[in-house]
Amino acid sequence: METRPVVVLTREERDNRPLAERLSQWNIDSRSLACIETHLTPPDDDTAASLPAAEEISAVAFTSRRGAEGFGAWLSQTGWQDETRLPAALMNHKGVLVAAVGDGTAKALNELGIETNLIADPPRGDVLAQTLLPLLAPQSHVIYVRGNLSVGALEAILRDAGHVVHPLGVYENRAPQVPRLEAFPVSAVFVASPSAVTRVLEANPWLVTRPFVAVGPTTAKACKDAGVEQVTDAGSGLDNWLDALREAHTKAMQALEQSPDETTKPKG
Repeated sequence: METRPVVVLTREERDNRPLAERLSQWNIDSRSLACIETHLTPPDDDTAASLPAAEEISAVAFTSRRGAEGFGAWLSQTGWQDETRLPAALMNHKGVLVAAVGDGTAKALNELGIETNLIADPPRGDVLAQTLLPLLAPQSHVIYVRGNLSVGALEAILRDAGHVVHPLGVYENRAPQVPRLEAFPVSAVFVASPSAVTRVLEANPWLVTRPFVAVGPTTAKACKDAGVEQVTDAGSGLDNWLDALREAHTKAMQALEQSPDETTKPKG
């Protein structure tokens, strides 16, 4: 049985690996417990046909890196050259603003050859919407590139301001089979979305008594709503997440040194 507390990582495996590698440099053990499984779902022709013409669109908003990847998958199907089709016509139209929720999303767009006009700081959907508002003419058409479980704060803010928002789903967040595990010492559970909070606790309800490190206020609120008492909102960015996880792990190790019999004993 594990006696040293570990950090539980709940993102997809490919997202957990960089965190695990950085944590290991500080001699912090981690365990991957993927609670997210995304699948790119490029829009079909009927969906594309329902969108306004490119010259009518004022902005395209991307609220996640997966959204950028899903848009890229759509782009690879339709091609840049055929400007009678979206998204090529859309992205080649000079009057369209491209807005990204953070540096990671902007980088993913840049890798597709799409230049970002503005980036939200801090990287949240509501902040992106507020950043866009002064740049939009009344009743502008905005394409909102999203997944099937997006919170929708950006959409609500833009609609309330009188703009026409066209949600464009390009990926799905699906529930993987999350393993049910016997309790073991945990220094922190890292969660990046409300869906991950729900899934990790449904499979392993004993984790509710452990500290959670959340990405952003929406996920932090989901933790508290689920009954987690020790919640840290680490904000955005890998360095901030690592700092919060290291702090949680340090506290767990200090508690272990002060009361080794109690802290090495998993709570039921």
